[in-house]
Amino acid sequence: MAIPKCFLTKKGAALLAKTPEGSSIPATRWQMGTGALPVEENLEDITQLVRPLKYIPIASVTNSGQQALVLGQFVNEGMDAFVWEELGLWAQDPEEGEILYAVGNARGSGDTIEAWTEKVREFVFGMELVFSGTANVTAEISRTLIFATLKDLEGKADLVDGKVPEDQLPPI
Repeated sequence: MAIPKCFLTKKGAALLAKTPEGSSIPATRWQMGTGALPVEENLEDITQLVRPLKYIPIASVTNSGQQALVLGQFVNEGMDAFVWEELGLWAQDPEEGEILYAVGNARGSGDTIEAWTEKVREFVFGMELVFSGTANVTAEISRTLIFATLKDLEGKADLVDGKVPEDQLPPI
């Protein structure tokens, strides 16, 4: 991915400043865009992507010490070709509603994503957030994005016949 670095926006910093220690930062969704921000413009100042293209649900959030890893999963299904220049992470501010929390921009060096009809593109991307205190980022995870790894399955499967016992299956 050609987006070299992501920054906390001023609205994201304001949300962080008014969130009491130990309280959560509720991430809501990802957004990708095609707008190349000029070098002289500060990413911290923007409140929306330059040229939004698509919202993407959050696939997972992992909090560990002072860091939180927020992942998304992209699939170009039904999409035309485009150049991916922008990535935004949105969060819920209790006073302002949904805000652009963090953002990155390739500034003209974005990745070309082929049209679905030419090549299927599917990948996981993410942003690591670092806090001065204990990280506590939450999100509503789309169940359509949950995939079990071989390690997950091996840990749950009855090794005799390879089937997962019913009591180990999540509720549907």
